[in-house]
Amino acid sequence: MDLKSDSHYGTLDEILKLTKQNNEMLHSMRRSQRWGSVMHAIYWLIIIGASVAAYYYSQPYIDKLMALYKQNQSVFSDLKNLGSQVSGSSAQVQSFLNQVKGVK
Repeated sequence: MDLKSDSHYGTLDEILKLTKQNNEMLHSMRRSQRWGSVMHAIYWLIIIGASVAAYYYSQPYIDKLMALYKQNQSVFSDLKNLGSQVSGSSAQVQSFLNQVKGVK
């Protein structure tokens, strides 16, 4: 009976040793997972922060470009109106030239 109990204790000691190693590995994996989550959150905070900073610093330039665009839009609208006036005027000029030719 003494021999059997010694072999059981040896097996139990081996199981205890393996269980402790397993527990250490599990704690290490969980710690790595936590650090990975923290680093992932920091990564996204940096990405979002850089985007907000880029928008903040480029906002005056964007505003100037928008003002220039609106100004050009009104200029093109004025040119379009001028073009329609010129096309109407060209008919008047043509009729005037026809009258001048008829006078000669």
